[in-house]
Amino acid sequence: MDRRIAAIALLLAGCQSSRGLYIWGDYQNSVWQVTSTDGQPDLGALVEDAKLTIQRSADRDIRVPPGLHAHLGMLLASQGQLDGAAAAFLTEKEVYPESTVLIDGILSRMGVTP
Repeated sequence: MDRRIAAIALLLAGCQSSRGLYIWGDYQNSVWQVTSTDGQPDLGALVEDAKLTIQRSADRDIRVPPGLHAHLGMLLASQGQLDGAAAAFLTEKEVYPESTVLIDGILSRMGVTP
């Protein structure tokens, strides 16, 4: 009986994945800070956090979470960095083609041809 339990435990341990699907970084907290009504977020710090999460994902060859590039684009646009924002939106569309309609609409309103 003990051997069966040990074999099952060993089998289940082999199924465990040590690598997540995405590296979230501070993305969720950043979205909360931007959308909450409590004060003004530090956009510069949020941009740097987003870029760091994207870099960590690239370093580990893991996809960024859906919407992170678009969030970065929104942050950059809020700072008046429209070229950087457009590039981030286009990257979101490239990485997640299902976002094409949304991203094309945003780019169109920015005056950028998608």
